[in-house]
Amino acid sequence: MQVKFLKKDGFDYKFVVQNTRSDILNAMRRTIMLHVPVLGIKEVSVYKNESVMPDEMLAHRIGLVPVYSDDVDDKEYHLYLKKTSGMVYSGDISGSLDIPLKHIPLVQLNKDKSLELELLVQRGTGEEHVKYCPASVFFYNTANVKQNSDVVNIENICPGNCLEKKANKIVMKDPYSCDICRYCETKTNKALELVFNTTEFVFSIEPFGNLDLDVMISYIVDFLNKDLEELKQQLEGKSIEEKVIKIKKNKVEITIEKTEEKPKEEKAKKVKKIKSEETE
Repeated sequence: MQVKFLKKDGFDYKFVVQNTRSDILNAMRRTIMLHVPVLGIKEVSVYKNESVMPDEMLAHRIGLVPVYSDDVDDKEYHLYLKKTSGMVYSGDISGSLDIPLKHIPLVQLNKDKSLELELLVQRGTGEEHVKYCPASVFFYNTANVKQNSDVVNIENICPGNCLEKKANKIVMKDPYSCDICRYCETKTNKALELVFNTTEFVFSIEPFGNLDLDVMISYIVDFLNKDLEELKQQLEGKSIEEKVIKIKKNKVEITIEKTEEKPKEEKAKKVKKIKSEETE
């Protein structure tokens, strides 16, 4: 597998991966989105909310705000949001952790109206909730253009302006800039056709700012190596038939435990605690 960067900045990484398969890249994509741990806002304690937005909806919005940390541990952190009048942004959240995207609008406060919240931050993964997903990830095959018949004019047949004419032959200016919209095929009635490379892909990672790319990659490698090692140990020296017989012989036991009735909620509560992934 060979990797070459095409684009590299804080919120957009794009690179070409050659001599590999789509199932390997899909395993990487799923690992990033589901199994890489990041910090996220788990619970919102509402001390005062004089906005027009209900507590549950506000907690849900705040829960999706990314929280940055270069050291994702199992500790609990507390952040605070306190403001009077005007638009409340994610950058108004204060505490020991950094909010990478500071211009996310959360709620509008009328004149002399206040908001006072405490935010509980914990570690989690995208498998639990999307707020713990560190990035948007996708990949696609690279492609070359095949000319089936003459095309006189190539203007306005490619929205990305990826095509050019060389010696009466239409070719790609840059095969990595084509986003595979296939508009050229429709516009020319299949006079031009995209031919996909089966072992070369463009892989794109768009982080949300809560984890650095190098840390993200190290988590991917560790998780996949661990997963493959577990699979190897399970399959080593045993055929599929042996495993099926073993599963059939094992008995399944179900235990039902009685639970005591929960005490009724106290009528008066000064602080309302809401899990940021739940809304009423």
